[in-house]
Amino acid sequence: MKVKKAILKVQPTNKAFDEIFSIMKTRSHKHKGELIISFPNFAMLGKALTGNRLQILSAIRTHKPKSIQQLAKLLERDFKNVYQDVKFLESFGLLGLSSVGARKPSVPTSLFEEIVLAA
Repeated sequence: MKVKKAILKVQPTNKAFDEIFSIMKTRSHKHKGELIISFPNFAMLGKALTGNRLQILSAIRTHKPKSIQQLAKLLERDFKNVYQDVKFLESFGLLGLSSVGARKPSVPTSLFEEIVLAA
């Protein structure tokens, strides 16, 4: 599913759960097309979105590489480091990896049109 906007928030875990339950109760379409990801503090947000990881997100969005190896060459970075960053970003839901078949390269894809940081 293509998400229009990824909203990254810094808020305590209990407030994040309260927001989730509030959205679920009202069944509002206010957040339709948005992915909301909460971080407990700014330090954790800073660890998640390093300069290199933001560069990866930007390169995937603009250049649409056909593999992680092509992405690493494009960024002039070591494949292993790019692979680890891509898997990390995928675990947060900030990008997708699609495999065509066995022994085929995983294709990194952008899942959103924009990232919004909200404190």
